[in-house]
Parts: sequence; structure tokens; C-alpha cells
Amino acid sequence: MYCVIQEIKVKKANSHGAYKELEVSELKWSCGDDYHCKYSYTYSYERFERPIKKAYKVSIHHSYRENGKVKKKQWVLCTMNYYDIIDFGLYDCADHRIKALSEELKITEDEIYNMVLSKLNPLTEQIRTEFQETEEYKVSQQHRAIIDKYLQAKREFEDIYGND
Repeated sequence: MYCVIQEIKVKKANSHGAYKELEVSELKWSCGDDYHCKYSYTYSYERFERPIKKAYKVSIHHSYRENGKVKKKQWVLCTMNYYDIIDFGLYDCADHRIKALSEELKITEDEIYNMVLSKLNPLTEQIRTEFQETEEYKVSQQHRAIIDKYLQAKREFEDIYGND
């Protein structure tokens, strides 16, 4: 048995990239003579376009001989979009199918995962390296740094002055 990962062309681009802007939101209210203000953050509606139109079909193949002829059996585990490999993982996309296949083939799930990951990991590293060069990745890292700094400052403030 062996794993095959086949590249497939996709017709539509993925429009669910990272958000382009991080915006401050402010909520003001009054209770009698007391005025309150709470700050938070939201993302803008505009997102990065994800132009790469590729997907990868992950399947398990088994070749055997029957009456002197070579036969081949194939089980498709999942089809992962280029960006699914970045945003999710094999477990998220194919766990249910891998469990069913392990019962059908009478082998452990770990054996199937190891077989697939040995082929998928180099591809994942290549895609991650390509993605880290994009503006989307750089902007999302900046947003993550800003949010982390905000949450740290918020915790420190609440430690001194309490919640609300």
C-alpha cells in the first residue's frame, strides 16, 4: 500500500483570505451619571484574495495480482485546497475517512496517518514557505502581534483596576 497525492486545478479562487484591516471598536454607555466606555477590536470586511487555484487529492492505493494480472484498488481520503493545507491539517480534512478506512483494511489509523504524512509533509512545508512570502501572511502576523499586545495590556490594566 502507498499514498498518492495528485494536484488538481480548481476553477474558482478562494476569497476567504485573512482580513486586511484591524479596526478599533468603541462601545459607550451611561448608567445614570456614570459614563462607561469599552474598547475592543474587530476585523474589516475586506479580505485578501487567495489567487492560487490548486487542490490536492489524497488517496491510498493498493496493487496486487489476481490470476496473474495486476489489479489496483484505490481509496480517496480527501481533497484539500491549497489554502486548506495552511489553515487546517490532514486530521481536520480526513479523520472520519481514515477511521473508516482503517476498519475496512484492518490496519491502524496511525499506519495510515504515517503513510499519508510521509508524502504530505514535504508538500506542506513547501506551501507554508511560499505562503510566508505573501502580504496576507505578513499582515496577519502584524494583526496577531497587535492583538497579543492589546490583550497583555488589558490583563495588566485589569490586574490593577479590576474588570470593567
